[in-house]
Amino acid sequence: FSVFFFGLFFLLVYRKTRFTLYLVAALGSMSVFPFFVAPSDIMMKVLPPEPMLLLHYSGLFTFFFAYLFVQYFYKSMPRTNWVLGVFFGFMALTIVAQIFHFNLDLFQKVRSVYLVTGLLLGTLSLYQTFRGALLKNPGAKVLFGGMLGFYISGLHDMLLSFGLINSLSMMFYGVLVFELSMLYVASTIFANTFVQNKVLANDLKVINDNLEHLVAERTLQLRQKTN
Repeated sequence: FSVFFFGLFFLLVYRKTRFTLYLVAALGSMSVFPFFVAPSDIMMKVLPPEPMLLLHYSGLFTFFFAYLFVQYFYKSMPRTNWVLGVFFGFMALTIVAQIFHFNLDLFQKVRSVYLVTGLLLGTLSLYQTFRGALLKNPGAKVLFGGMLGFYISGLHDMLLSFGLINSLSMMFYGVLVFELSMLYVASTIFANTFVQNKVLANDLKVINDNLEHLVAERTLQLRQKTN
């Protein structure tokens, strides 16, 4: 719920600033909400487990927004974004559509492709944050740490879904770690921008005061010469 309300906050920030980084942070924080909430004990008591399981997996679409977010710290890839976004979105919609008619075999197949695509997005995101950290771009190191935790948990759970290891799911913690790192970086950018704007406003006020003083002096000199 905290992550979701942070997303609402950045949605309002985007509305005022029109800076798309805040929009991506907002969508990433809000889209992950079903992943955290759907498998909770309260929801499982109120609704059947199958729809909650499907909604839980639909929340992993936040992988795509994480991938978009890290591009602000190294390099944008618009064409690749469209291809991966459409394909990954189709997988997510296929999973959600099974709320109306659940098919276990189809779900298992789509889930595997969904997780592999998510792992691909994680790999690209990890590369982006690593290169951004090498270039010393502000916030890239924090995102690299968050993405590394995200990536390790995703790789672990993909192996778990294929039955290659016997363990407990770690995706919850990996997603949470990255979401927190993303919100921290977005909040830091917002705070730094606010401070910079405040400093610029103060500097502008000083310049205006100096200009007014200079104009007053020149006006006085002209009057003295005229007299």
